[in-house]
Amino acid sequence: MSDSERADMLKEVLNNPTEYVGKFLKVAGSYRSDFPLHFVTVEGASPCCSTGMEFAFDVEQAIVDGTFIELTGIFAVYREGDRYGTRLDAETLTTLESR
Repeated sequence: MSDSERADMLKEVLNNPTEYVGKFLKVAGSYRSDFPLHFVTVEGASPCCSTGMEFAFDVEQAIVDGTFIELTGIFAVYREGDRYGTRLDAETLTTLESR
């Protein structure tokens, strides 16, 4: 699957979250942290077309921002105060050498 196809698929999930809640997903992209939150960013065909998703995982090892990772887990909607968000409740996180 190309970068553009992966980014488009992630956009589909984020734009239609109710269709994907509870579904098992596999996502590969660049890791980014905004402690205590963790994100995976899937690059599109050009820099303007990247898409990011929050994920929940007990990150035990230090991961450098920009490291290419692969996640598997269950897509979820959560409520924090009066706002709703989406995230991947990750079951596995694997660091990869390259995309």
